[in-house]
Amino acid sequence: MAFTGDPQSGPAWPNIAAALTKAKPDALVFIGDLVSDGLAPERWKETFIANAPTNVPWITVIGNHDRWAPLFEQFGGWRWTREIHGALIVGIDGGLDWSMDSANAPWLEKTLAGAPNRFKFVVSHYPAYSSRNHGKLAPDGRLWERSPRVAREQIVPLLEKYGVTAMFNGHDHGYERAELPSGLTTITTAGGGAGLHPKHEDGRANPYSTVLVDKHHYGLLRIENGKAVFTAITPDGAVSGHACCFRNPHCWLCSFGAVWSPVELQQRLTANAKSCGSSTEYHGAGTSTASSLQNQLATVQISRRLPAIRHAAQLQQSLLCCR
Repeated sequence: MAFTGDPQSGPAWPNIAAALTKAKPDALVFIGDLVSDGLAPERWKETFIANAPTNVPWITVIGNHDRWAPLFEQFGGWRWTREIHGALIVGIDGGLDWSMDSANAPWLEKTLAGAPNRFKFVVSHYPAYSSRNHGKLAPDGRLWERSPRVAREQIVPLLEKYGVTAMFNGHDHGYERAELPSGLTTITTAGGGAGLHPKHEDGRANPYSTVLVDKHHYGLLRIENGKAVFTAITPDGAVSGHACCFRNPHCWLCSFGAVWSPVELQQRLTANAKSCGSSTEYHGAGTSTASSLQNQLATVQISRRLPAIRHAAQLQQSLLCCR
């Protein structure tokens, strides 16, 4: 399934739409801000609808620029659930009240608590963590903007409580992935057409950021063989940033949360090889000795809070899963 946020009547939207039409995913989720002004009918007709893929079923969550346009009732409503390839997809309006006193938080808690799905994804326009404009902090250290603050303080705790795999967001134009200590992954995939946002000068904005890319793109989530892999793809088909392989409960490396792609793992192991007393690089499971791989992972294990490596065979099996 594909994800894209913030077409927003932007100049790159026709190229993104053409790429999505060509890719023809099984489903497409828009992460809000479909147009620059949701109450202007011409924006819907001349920019969004004129270019939107017609060969892909799609659904959307609402963004601030959509301005609660009445037609969103036709696009899925203010909150919804779908099951696609065995994964639970939950769409919400992050601009609403998500305190436990509201009607929204109990609904979300009930939805997540009763879900037996291996992979659970929540889609909301507003990111809880962002290195760009909307991640700006107030003097008290909390997020300045209300909706991202609600995402961080009210929505994310529920997602962590019920083992949600990842939260997909828009709002801050560009691509960013963050790995929270709890194991929750947040992905901002807001490269659907509007102008890109620069990185904010305040480094405190997103302390968990692992990948930040300033390119227009859409995201593609593949679920097969017990794994879910997300990749950001530019209109010309190039991979933007690193692929993200979400956890498989039967895999040792996956069990702690999102794991690195082989490229990222190669880079990190190469950087750590000298300090770990080994010069062997990772080129895929089976090409390096288990003891060498175990030594190279020692520093990574500490930095990423990995559980203890139980035995070499378990490590080799996990590398085969995550290669």
